[in-house]
Amino acid sequence: MKRGLMVLLIMMLPAMGMAQFKSQTRLPDFRSVLTSPTSSLFSFLNSDRLQMNHTFSVSYMNFGGRGLLVNTYMNTINYQISDPLFLRINLGVLNTPLNSFSPNNNSTQFFGGADLYYRPSKNVLFHIGIQSQPGYFYYPRYMGYRPFGINGEENGSRGR
Repeated sequence: MKRGLMVLLIMMLPAMGMAQFKSQTRLPDFRSVLTSPTSSLFSFLNSDRLQMNHTFSVSYMNFGGRGLLVNTYMNTINYQISDPLFLRINLGVLNTPLNSFSPNNNSTQFFGGADLYYRPSKNVLFHIGIQSQPGYFYYPRYMGYRPFGINGEENGSRGR
């Protein structure tokens, strides 16, 4: 019993050593934290560089007494990493709750991809990307292409 009490006291000692009086406390100044410019360590969290778009689609087809219902949700995240470097990420879910053409094909599929654009000058663009899409889903990938002007500015973007 004495040994257990001694172990408990030894374990509580560091907690007692970290104590302070209420008069010695100093509240953090949240106003300066929120209004100060972002440090270089957290500059990637700048919301001015981020744009997010959501798309939801419901389609139904009926042919020859059979029906197909397709629901699609797509989330597109555009992020301007630096002035010549741009990242686009597509995440989507495709759900077919009703498919009488193929009863075993009522499923949910996840799809998406990522594109990295690098434009060192006005007339040069390097693009690398990977996409994973269901076979019967068409995504117009280059429609509204504006990788270097996500806020509508013409800072080196290709005009359409």
